[in-house]
Amino acid sequence: MLTAKNVGLTGLAAALVAAAVLWVPAPALADTTTDQGSGVLIWPKVKVVTDTSLGPLTDTLIELDNLDQFNQTAAHCFYVNSNSHCANTGDVCTSAVDCPSTSGFAPCVPGWVEINFDVILTPNQPLAWSALRGLAGGATGVQGIKNGQVPCPGRLGSKCAGNEGTRVPPVSESTFFIGELKCIQVDPITRFPAACAAAECQNDLAGSATLFEVISDITDGKSYNAVGIKSAGDNDGDRVLDIGGANPEYEPCHEVLILNHLFDNAVDPISGVWTASSELTLAPCTEDFLTQATDATTAQFLVYNEFEQRFSTSRQVRCLLDSPLSEIDTSQSDRSIFNVSVAGTIAGQTRIRGVGGGLVGAATLDFVSGSTLQGGAGYNLNGFGFRSEGDTIRVP
Repeated sequence: MLTAKNVGLTGLAAALVAAAVLWVPAPALADTTTDQGSGVLIWPKVKVVTDTSLGPLTDTLIELDNLDQFNQTAAHCFYVNSNSHCANTGDVCTSAVDCPSTSGFAPCVPGWVEINFDVILTPNQPLAWSALRGLAGGATGVQGIKNGQVPCPGRLGSKCAGNEGTRVPPVSESTFFIGELKCIQVDPITRFPAACAAAECQNDLAGSATLFEVISDITDGKSYNAVGIKSAGDNDGDRVLDIGGANPEYEPCHEVLILNHLFDNAVDPISGVWTASSELTLAPCTEDFLTQATDATTAQFLVYNEFEQRFSTSRQVRCLLDSPLSEIDTSQSDRSIFNVSVAGTIAGQTRIRGVGGGLVGAATLDFVSGSTLQGGAGYNLNGFGFRSEGDTIRVP
C-alpha cells in the first residue's frame, strides 16, 4: 500500500510505475494487516527532531481509532526509544564518530527504553496526538470527555463511558527521537488483554502515522498505516502475548516482507530530473517490555532488479533499524546494492526475512532536485506467508 501527502504528482506516478513493473507473489494467509481492525497495533517509525543540527524539524502525528460503534475500548501503549548515546557525554549518536574524546572516540552505546501509557476510546472514536507534545492534561486533552457525558450510538437518551484515564506523554527525548509505538487492546478496567474465546476476542484498533518535516519553510508529510496483528482467539489474559506458534493468541507475523522501490539515486523516469532516495524502518515482533531485554533479529535482504538479477545482504535488528536504503549494507552509499549505479535498473524489489524473530516495517520515499525536496511518500510493506515459529510480547 502507498499513501502520500504533499507529494508531487510526477514523483508519485514514477513510484507507481516502478511498483507496476515488479512481480509480487500472492500473499499466503496471515492476518498481519494494515487496513483492518486488530488487537495489537505497531507504528514502526515515530520520529521527532527539534535540534536542526541533527536533521530537519520533524514531528509525528499519531492516529488511533476505535472501530467498535457501540462500546468503549482501551489501549495499553508503549513508546520504544531506540536512540543510542555517547558513553562520555550522553548525547544522541549513530556511531563512535559522533562521540569525540581526548583519547579518540568514546563508544556509542545502543539504547532500548520504553515508557507506557493508556488510551481510553469512546465508541467509534478516532483520537490523534503529536509525538512531540502528547496529550497534556490527560482527559482534558481529549475534549474533557468524562464518563457519562458521551451519547451512546443507537441508544437514544443514554450516556456511555468517556476518555477518563487517558494519559499520553510526549516522547522521552525531544531534541532527537527515533523509535516505535506499540498499542495493545486491553480491558478498560484491568488494562490487560481480556481473556476470551475465539468468537469473543476483539479486534477494534486501527491507526496511522504521518511524519511531518519542515525543509526550507516547506512542510512535507509522509503517511503510513499502523501494522495490525489480529487476535486469533483463546486469549488467557496474562502478561505474555503469544503471536503465532503452536498455541497462538494472536495471528503470526509475516514470514517475508516485500518492498517495491526505486533504487537510491535513480532519476525519476517521468520528470527526467528528480532523483529518488528511500528510508527503511524495521521493528521486531518480539519484545519484552517487562525486563527491557532485547534479542537481535537478523534481517536477510534479497534484492531483485528489473532483470531479476539478485543481490543479497543482511543486517541485525536489535531494537529498531532505521536507515537510508543505500546505507543498509555499506557506509559508502554509491557502492550499495540499493544504489542505482550498482543495481543497474531504476526500480527493484526487496524481500526481507527475519531470522530469530518476526519483523514489521514501513518505508519512506523522497524526490529531490539538486538539494531541494520536491515531494515525499510513506509506504506500507507487503507481506507474504506466515512464520511457523512464534513471537511474544511481554508486558509489565
